[in-house]
Amino acid sequence: LMVVDTDGYTGGGPMAVLVSEILNECEKNAYTGIVLDIGGASPRSLAPLAGYLGQEAQERGLEVFVPQSLADAGAGLIVLLSSALSGGTLHDHIADAQNQYGAERVALEIERVRMDFTLPAADGTGKALSENDLRLLMDQYHARSFLSRDLCAYYFTYQDRKGTHIVLYDNAASIRRKLQVASALGVKHAFVFYPHVADIIDDILV
Repeated sequence: LMVVDTDGYTGGGPMAVLVSEILNECEKNAYTGIVLDIGGASPRSLAPLAGYLGQEAQERGLEVFVPQSLADAGAGLIVLLSSALSGGTLHDHIADAQNQYGAERVALEIERVRMDFTLPAADGTGKALSENDLRLLMDQYHARSFLSRDLCAYYFTYQDRKGTHIVLYDNAASIRRKLQVASALGVKHAFVFYPHVADIIDDILV
């Protein structure tokens, strides 16, 4: 696959030339598809490019993967659905997306979760943790972890002066479980950003 970094793209210049260059590069290197990485760019400014690229790529037998924010840019685009959840179930999250976009248009984007929520977390957001932060908390509070079968993530709780916390985190086992749920629903493609799982990639791929 070819990953296209759109950082700095403003929509200026002839779109047809850019798309042609991207597709020619794919054919030259025998790529089977394109991942459109929007980075910090505005989905609105990228929607015309994504739609046109998806249409032209489909005519050449290539797949184009886009984040969910660009799902409506073109009927042939494959939507990268984030696996990171703080509520509900991963099964329903994927199934709902398949119902919305079509089963063949959904791919799973694995996001390795390490998040500390202070309860009640009404807005569903928490504090992101590094791997070192996570280990320090587990050691400090002698945490006992449990698997959430709904979220396909591990969790533990602890208390401090701010109140009760729940920490959600992923490891190789939980990521494999996410992949199993997606596979059972017929999802054909899953992506993971290598630097985020470099320490556990061998255990994921067993």
